[in-house]
Amino acid sequence: MQKKFLLESLIESDTVYKDSFLLGKFLGVWLENETKEDMQNLPCSEIILLEKLNDIYGEIKKYFPFAINANRIDIINNVRNRLNTGKAFPVLSDEDRKFMMIRELFIYKQLKDPGQFNRDILKDKFADVSREKIDEKLSEETLRAVRFGSSTSLWCKYCANREVCVDYYAHIE
Repeated sequence: MQKKFLLESLIESDTVYKDSFLLGKFLGVWLENETKEDMQNLPCSEIILLEKLNDIYGEIKKYFPFAINANRIDIINNVRNRLNTGKAFPVLSDEDRKFMMIRELFIYKQLKDPGQFNRDILKDKFADVSREKIDEKLSEETLRAVRFGSSTSLWCKYCANREVCVDYYAHIE
């Protein structure tokens, strides 16, 4: 996982989603986050929620020209199922917004490794790190001095740079 973000930082200078699957996941995360922002403190009504999801999807779809109508139905249903709690929508806290940002950046999804009793492979992967610490760890001197080891897992299937990562191909079953 760390190698994935190192590769993206060095190759792309950012997190990049290169295939339609990852772009579709990003579209769903964006739709959910926008809906949460707009629906804060409103009652959770199926009709209002579906109307809001369709409105927001219509606004942001222009950035995803590959998305077909079947994508729309799947994405809206998935987001609706996650948001339809039967109660009022909560007012978003700073912690909620932080998690929403992490989901936008990394399309956070709980991935289970069946070889490790369905352990969430993302557990403990995202520690809070300051910008200074990142700059220090990714400095030219540090990267030259340290050989960066591999840590492949199921997460590699969703990495935008799996085509250029030798570790991904070395661990394909």
